[in-house]
Amino acid sequence: MKNSKGVIVSIIVVFVLFCSLSNCMGCNDGPEGDGKNTCENCGRSPVVADGMCKSCWKGYLEWLADGGGN
Repeated sequence: MKNSKGVIVSIIVVFVLFCSLSNCMGCNDGPEGDGKNTCENCGRSPVVADGMCKSCWKGYLEWLADGGGN
């Protein structure tokens, strides 16, 4: 019984890691745009800065102000 719980937990952990890596590597079929006509993050338009729409750009700036990327 103890071994089966460990196997199940291991399978779940591997699945979650695989899904996370797939999303980080761009293998998901999300609403991304081209960064020129539509937002490369969410697919909305118009693009205002660095390939992002106004909403995504504002969120990015807030993330940077909160110490994002450090």
